[in-house]
Amino acid sequence: MRLPDDICDYCERFWPRGGSDFIDAFGPVTPDSITIVTGFIDIGRGNWSGSRSETSTKFDRSVDRYFENFGRLAHVANDMIIFTTPDLAPRVLAAREAAGSAGRTIIYAIADFFECPAIRAVRRAISAQATPAFREFTWRPFVPEVNMPDYNLVTSLKPTFANTAIKFGVVRAPQLAWIDFGYAHTDGLLDANVEWRYDAGNKINLFNIFKLDDKPIYDVVRGGEVYFAGCHIIGPVGAWPKFNRQFSDALNSLIQCSMMDDDQTLMLIAWRDEPESFTLRCYPTETDLGWRYVFRRYRTGVNSDIAPDALPEVRRDAKPAWMRDLSTSIRRRVRRWKRGLR
Repeated sequence: MRLPDDICDYCERFWPRGGSDFIDAFGPVTPDSITIVTGFIDIGRGNWSGSRSETSTKFDRSVDRYFENFGRLAHVANDMIIFTTPDLAPRVLAAREAAGSAGRTIIYAIADFFECPAIRAVRRAISAQATPAFREFTWRPFVPEVNMPDYNLVTSLKPTFANTAIKFGVVRAPQLAWIDFGYAHTDGLLDANVEWRYDAGNKINLFNIFKLDDKPIYDVVRGGEVYFAGCHIIGPVGAWPKFNRQFSDALNSLIQCSMMDDDQTLMLIAWRDEPESFTLRCYPTETDLGWRYVFRRYRTGVNSDIAPDALPEVRRDAKPAWMRDLSTSIRRRVRRWKRGLR
């Protein structure tokens, strides 16, 4: 089983209409110019029917919630190439129009997304791992990575979407960044109507949240540990085809072991297999930004040449995900108990 190199055959351009690509002039191209690629495929997460434990409800995301978040991301003044389905394409365009950036936007619509032959084959392979035995094997059987094969499918396709944009010849900048469609959970994560620039160098940049170790992938999947942030990835255009092949190899390794997981574990496998292909960036000290810090922390003139090892204080050991869930549950119960005493 392999991820498709691209999905050009299944895409129809929704915007801009006519023969031209972008409408607005790009301006001077510099090494730190960035094209943003993103996408949104509705996988029914707003009506997720997983186990309704205290910790599972936090994974619900409605379509409206995604578009509320995208309304903030839409204000970044970069070229943006967006993949979605025909029913949602008008809403995507409306968000970029409201931000005044429709002229730097290309939207591709993919009809019957899950029935596209190359995608259907990957979906079938991933879905075959969603067995009762696999859920019993994990410590967090209620999370999307364990219960939702389509979630793992769409997250594994991030480099495929990037390569599709490259194959179409619409990436004008030397740097390409994948940014999740729902990235901007709150205000203040980016400078509205300002172009984001950053030179990632000559390798794919991955952003590690916790200190990397040699824990077996078997235990990483079982415990739900997360080492890399999957919501933002940046690298030179020429590095993305290889990155897609590395993702494909990583996904195939999981499937051969009767497991599935999302893009964050695929990044870990790819990095372990060939660490020299990547530049690692650390979780920043501005913890109030949460995981979504790339526009503030990694931009021209801001920590652009700080090596990862120069920030040892943020290289924390990862706590098992089940332990974080247990701590959250205990805190919630204590708060409820205190309210009951008032």
